[in-house]
Amino acid sequence: MGMKSTSSRVASRLDVENTAAPANTGRSRRRKAVAAPGHHDYESWSAEDRRLQRFNLDSCAGCHKFPGIGGSSPAVNPQFSVAPMSQVNPLVTLGIVSANGPVREVRFASDGGVHALFTIMGRPDTPAGCSILQPPFAAHSSDLRFRIPTPVFGAGLIEAIPDSAIAALELVSKPYGITGHANRSGNDGTITRFGWKAQNKSLVIFA
Repeated sequence: MGMKSTSSRVASRLDVENTAAPANTGRSRRRKAVAAPGHHDYESWSAEDRRLQRFNLDSCAGCHKFPGIGGSSPAVNPQFSVAPMSQVNPLVTLGIVSANGPVREVRFASDGGVHALFTIMGRPDTPAGCSILQPPFAAHSSDLRFRIPTPVFGAGLIEAIPDSAIAALELVSKPYGITGHANRSGNDGTITRFGWKAQNKSLVIFA
């Protein structure tokens, strides 16, 4: 994700927009009214966001852009224009990003955590007295694991499904010997549904 966290409210509004009929077929005013704030939130960088010192991009829509807002990585990598080249060039040398490659976020296999590519240093909006370094990517060159933006089309609708509805499907007899069970949070027992292994219970946590 970029600097701004994805909320279920934003994703739900995007779902209304992206599952609606094209504008020239008479999409309702109500759908437009619900979708518009979601697009604004997704594309903007608020004052609160600017206080964050590490980031991958400066808006959700920057990464989730193709084929439309809420999608995946665009053809031209916007990460090249969001930070000073003094931060971009080392990442190019290490093969982490490229101008025509996908938007990427990076995990270290050693700790399993996401390490933001850029810092606010060198940008016009760098706070006075701020001094922060990029993570030591070169020292972890054999330890890097890449992720690209996952499209969020429909994600708000998935979050709206009650846990009880998903749990009920576990008990329904299915053809061809198909069986399965819902993933659950080890903390509170709620059903998780987002992430590469459906390990997150909400879009806010997933972000």
